[in-house]
Amino acid sequence: MQNDIVNVNVLPELKAQMETAVDIAKRYPRDLVSVKREIEIIATVDHKTAQDCFYALPRGNKIIPGESIRMAEIVAYSWQHIRVESRIVSIDAKTLTCEAICWDMERNVMARKSVQRKILGKNGNRFNDDMINTTAGAGMAIAERNAIFKVIPKAVLKEVFGMIKRKAMDDPDPLAVKVKRALEFCATMKINRDAVLAFVGKKTSDEINEDDLFTLKSSLNAIKDGDATISEVFYPDKEPKKKESPKAGRSSLAKGKGKMKTEHENKNVEPKENKEVPTGGVVKDSKPLVGSEGNIEKEEKKIPNPLMDQKSEESEPAEEAAKEIEDSDQSAVDGMFED
Repeated sequence: MQNDIVNVNVLPELKAQMETAVDIAKRYPRDLVSVKREIEIIATVDHKTAQDCFYALPRGNKIIPGESIRMAEIVAYSWQHIRVESRIVSIDAKTLTCEAICWDMERNVMARKSVQRKILGKNGNRFNDDMINTTAGAGMAIAERNAIFKVIPKAVLKEVFGMIKRKAMDDPDPLAVKVKRALEFCATMKINRDAVLAFVGKKTSDEINEDDLFTLKSSLNAIKDGDATISEVFYPDKEPKKKESPKAGRSSLAKGKGKMKTEHENKNVEPKENKEVPTGGVVKDSKPLVGSEGNIEKEEKKIPNPLMDQKSEESEPAEEAAKEIEDSDQSAVDGMFED
């Protein structure tokens, strides 16, 4: 890419040219009546030219109409004392950016507009050089149109646009003939009948009216000017979907298998219980028991001890003998006080 080198000796010459153009614009101001009449004469020179002055694009559930690039060219030519320039700003791997400047030298009003266009096909491959040049030309034309209608107010030309639209719809042929001709033309562009009916919102071709034909023609102008593609206008629901990469599928499958394996292992493993036998003959179970009040208690189990039981059995006769001695002693004491 070549760098833009500006010769400083040319700057005074450019400044003089711009001052001369502004001076002429101030000396001979435009006449709006003459401007409107000239726009109408050029745009309605024939039926085909009038039709090319409008475009329509689907946006969401609505169809947005507007003035096309051909209309902008006619308006800029008839407006007088106006300067329009466009250029390519940048080109990268996926997109290119175009920029346009419009300057009304009489009113000293300037606007700058930029447009970005894709240079990738449906398969993701980059356009060849010829297609990139075609896309760049369409992008610069769209940027010029936007800049022109940013400087020139549409309110001034609203009445003229209405007359041009009536001329575009003024076709002496019968409606059925025009509908048939329109459907045949769409078929040459590989647009089937069902797509056309869905675009205009009708179930059969007999329901198509003059306004539908005008909208259909305007949408074809948008495709021709590079504002949209056939798929974007007539087949918006058939955009290519991104496929999941094989690596992502394998990784998700591996994660699922790992999760299933972990859950299976957890189900087969049984918890172990640790039991301790203390010296006091009591076994404490480590498994906690929850009481009615929510306190955690531990279950205690008593184990019989033969030594302790034998000791208790041997002590019973001795206790009975001691009791008999105690009773005899008490009777002797009681006999001493009877006399």
